[in-house]
Amino acid sequence: MRRISALALLSFACALAGCGATTVDAKLPPPGVPGPLSFIVSEKDSGPVSLVFPGRSAPTDDVTLGIRETAIRIAERAGGSVALMSWKVYPQAKEWIKRQVAKRRASGERGRLALVGHSWGGQAAGAMATELLNENAVDEVSALVTIDAIKKGYLKCTLAWFLAFFSADSIDAMAFVDTPRPDGKRLKRHINYYQLSSPVLRGCPIDTADENHEVWFDYGDELGHGNLDNYICSLVAEDLRRAFMEGGE
Repeated sequence: MRRISALALLSFACALAGCGATTVDAKLPPPGVPGPLSFIVSEKDSGPVSLVFPGRSAPTDDVTLGIRETAIRIAERAGGSVALMSWKVYPQAKEWIKRQVAKRRASGERGRLALVGHSWGGQAAGAMATELLNENAVDEVSALVTIDAIKKGYLKCTLAWFLAFFSADSIDAMAFVDTPRPDGKRLKRHINYYQLSSPVLRGCPIDTADENHEVWFDYGDELGHGNLDNYICSLVAEDLRRAFMEGGE
């Protein structure tokens, strides 16, 4: 049975070899109007900018998602402009950030950004931080927060699952760990949350992060990859509030 399952996984991986994670051309909805791929929770002309990436298939108009609630709480606690956008509209998310920062720079304010990502969104957030800093499109990334970050891409995930199936040593094979290293100036802080309750689909400690927090319960098995974001909404919102407060105006 194990051999049959392994062969099925390998066949699935081969079938997906030509299937990359692609973005889509989509128009962003106006602020306050949730859409399936993006939800601009708050848009201001001043203050910090925060962008949140949900997981692979999480629709941004699903009111039950913890990552959606996280974006709302960030808007309440940290203020400024806050948006929740799927990795599928990555180019539009990047342009939205640039527009927000341009407004602030035009008025003499520093363009301060925070990026949050759950699952595949963790890799998207790390990539966005690197790109924007390399392009000098923001003055600083005050905080990067990854939540059970997973390698983005169907083929990568399938192959990682295949490896983990055979070896307990490869149990973290699906975790994404190649995040940029904070320098305390331009990328000020990286906070990483992960859980070990899910047997394979899970994040892990990241060596370059300033903080690694394993989230666990000493009862039951309610916690998992899919709902970790639900349990730490307030923690992430507070992380960003403090990061922006430390940076000042």
